[in-house]
Amino acid sequence: MLITLFLWGFLHSCICFELPGSQPAKPFLGEFQMLSKDMTTGCKVIFFPPSRYHYYGESCIDVPKELDSSCNQVSMRSTKITKLSRGDFDHWDQITSLSLEVNTELRTIEAGVFRNMSKLKNLTIKNNCNLKELSDGVFEGLVSLKALSYTNNMKDLKQFLYSTRPAILPKLEMLDISENFLYSINATDFEHLRNGVLKILSLRFCSLVYVDPRAFSPLYGLTVLDLGNNDLNTTAINDLMIGINETTPNLSSLCLASNLIHKDSYTVLKTISHMNISYLDLSENHFDPMIPGTFPTMSNLVHLDLSGIKAVSFPNGTLTEEIVPNLKKLNLSKNRFISIIEGFLLPNLVHLDLSENTCETCFSTSLFKIHDRQLEKMEALEVLNLSKNNLYYIKKYMFYNLLSLTDLSLSNCSIYKIDNFSFSNLTNLLHLDLSQNNFIISYALTKDVFDGLVNLSWLNLESCGITELSDKDVFFNLKNLIHLNLKRNYLVEFDQIMFSHLTSVEIIDMSHNDILEWETELFYNNKNLKTLSLVSNQIGEVTISMLKDFSSLTFVDLKDNPFFCTCSALSMVKKYMNSVGLTMVDINLMHLNDTKNVCFAPRKWATTEFIDYLNYNLRTGYCDYNMIVIMGITAGILFLTFLIVCTVYYLRWHIRYWAFLLQQSMGHDYFPKKKRNPPDGKYKYDGFVSYSHEDRNFVVKLVTMLESQEPFLSLCVFDRDFDVGGVITENVMTNLASSRRTILVLSDSFARSTWCLWEMQMAQHKWIFFKDEENDPLIIIKIGEIMDRHMTPTLRYLIKTRIYLQWNPDPKKQKIFWQKLRSALSRPTMN
Repeated sequence: MLITLFLWGFLHSCICFELPGSQPAKPFLGEFQMLSKDMTTGCKVIFFPPSRYHYYGESCIDVPKELDSSCNQVSMRSTKITKLSRGDFDHWDQITSLSLEVNTELRTIEAGVFRNMSKLKNLTIKNNCNLKELSDGVFEGLVSLKALSYTNNMKDLKQFLYSTRPAILPKLEMLDISENFLYSINATDFEHLRNGVLKILSLRFCSLVYVDPRAFSPLYGLTVLDLGNNDLNTTAINDLMIGINETTPNLSSLCLASNLIHKDSYTVLKTISHMNISYLDLSENHFDPMIPGTFPTMSNLVHLDLSGIKAVSFPNGTLTEEIVPNLKKLNLSKNRFISIIEGFLLPNLVHLDLSENTCETCFSTSLFKIHDRQLEKMEALEVLNLSKNNLYYIKKYMFYNLLSLTDLSLSNCSIYKIDNFSFSNLTNLLHLDLSQNNFIISYALTKDVFDGLVNLSWLNLESCGITELSDKDVFFNLKNLIHLNLKRNYLVEFDQIMFSHLTSVEIIDMSHNDILEWETELFYNNKNLKTLSLVSNQIGEVTISMLKDFSSLTFVDLKDNPFFCTCSALSMVKKYMNSVGLTMVDINLMHLNDTKNVCFAPRKWATTEFIDYLNYNLRTGYCDYNMIVIMGITAGILFLTFLIVCTVYYLRWHIRYWAFLLQQSMGHDYFPKKKRNPPDGKYKYDGFVSYSHEDRNFVVKLVTMLESQEPFLSLCVFDRDFDVGGVITENVMTNLASSRRTILVLSDSFARSTWCLWEMQMAQHKWIFFKDEENDPLIIIKIGEIMDRHMTPTLRYLIKTRIYLQWNPDPKKQKIFWQKLRSALSRPTMN
């Protein structure tokens, strides 16, 4: 089983692989536990249920002598152990997997150290920089070992292989000696492994320039060979393949990725065609341009990886059904294709990967083209990966007749629109990835977009810029959907029937949105829903409807929400619990306490977990005791507020009048102690420029044009003219008052900026109070289109009611633009 799992990973990736179980899997929530430090050895300990232990830390100087009886997998990483001595592992007889990685002080591993580990099947010794050689007999006792990884530690290949001979490791089937500087392999180096059962050998990143054609002849049972990321040229590889074909007939999987197969690749491919190779990885080799005749007939080939070979063309006849009659999987990712090319559309393909194809010579981002019905002959295709290509727009017949397709990846394709019924014939599709696109509001997702996806079980809409799902029946056709990912969007709320069509759904991830608490049940029809993630939203309290939705779930994740632990929020929950007979035991069964939800406010409860707050108040009646006081204070505040509002309303015209007088007096020298500039120097600036920082380049040009040319105007810009250390609002108001006119540089970024909108309000107030003093103190420049959703009522009013200057990239129109602007800003003529 161990070798089967490894082989599966090798055949699907052919990358620098890890031994199965060589180190703890990436922990998920609830999957690991920090244990107390081992006081005898100084090692820190992490437990990964059900049976994996990880020892680490600079204080870890020795091997723990005793292990928990449940432990059968151990990782020792980043310790300060200097020596592994005979007897250190004598009490580790139940261990099946052991990893020793990045132990920088480890220098010696004594012979016989593993003598009592007869059950060990998987051993990794990796990146221990001071461990350069092993004693003869170091692997004695490992009679069950099937997989051995010894990377970035080797000094003498032949000596190491002698220590792994079949007499010592009779069941060794997989050997990874990657990342060791070997340079060359001689004819007799692997002689010590003759008559063994080795099936998988990895020699990646070994700086190999030469391997003797007879080097692997002792490995008669070898089925998988990885020579990726070396410096073997075409001649060396061809000679080696001839030798392997004669001595190692069982080899079926070959990785030659990132070597020096440049010129005369046909010779190597011709030799390989006579072998039993079904999996061939030629990725990252920079071939001559693909032409018919590049590939000989390769009837055994099932999987071909040509990713990253920088191909720009693939003429018809390069690969045909006659050349590769049994080819099922073709990887052409990370090349330079700008469209689907007929040359690689083989009807017998089951898996086609065209992801990450970009035009590196194009001046702008190129469109990856797929013509209507271009894929219709690919009736056997089950997996299609088009991610990270600039498709932009999915049309109705783009995936026509792909009746066998089960997996479609369109992630990060800059898609802004999908035609209705584009997937209608993909009735067997199980997985659809639309993540990291940017669907705009005017082309919102509708139920007809997902028409035909009757068997879809997994839908990924993560990071799609979705602000709302306007079609409440958008999921109507997804009756068999099991996993829905809406993570990292801008969703706030949902229609009550939005999820009612998803009768089979089990997992919904809506984390990292702006979702608020809901008052009507959303998941009343989702009887199979078990897991719901609402991490990092804007949920301030748990409502009755939310409790009803959560009551049947297995796991609810609500962490990183701003919970308001107040009595008002608690009262509704308490009322509901009393009405249906719920207790704290029932609440705990909802798993609301599994994710450690901490109260956001008020400050008194800021470090308290929400579930503890709920439990405390239900037990002590704290909120009931304070309710009368709170109601009295609230009533008093409301009454006082009412009086103030009434007073302000009654005196509203007086207040506005005094505000007007104050503004007038500040600008018209009514206070004798305030110094005035001479009449011709009433204003310090000819214009105050209000703009968004994103439009800084335009403003720099504007200032240059107006201040350096006749009539040499003086402008105020905050980057240059505001007082350093001063309050921004005071700077704005002071400089507005010191400027004859105000220039608003309107753009979409201006409309999105709170500060810019505030400056606009101040400028408008100045215009209202002093509109008779100057002809037109407010000048508007529009430098781009403003999205409708960013238009405030004030901004919309100004644009509709006032004449503004429109910036145009045409140089002729720019000349007129500057003339009009200088004229508008010119100083009034003195009589």
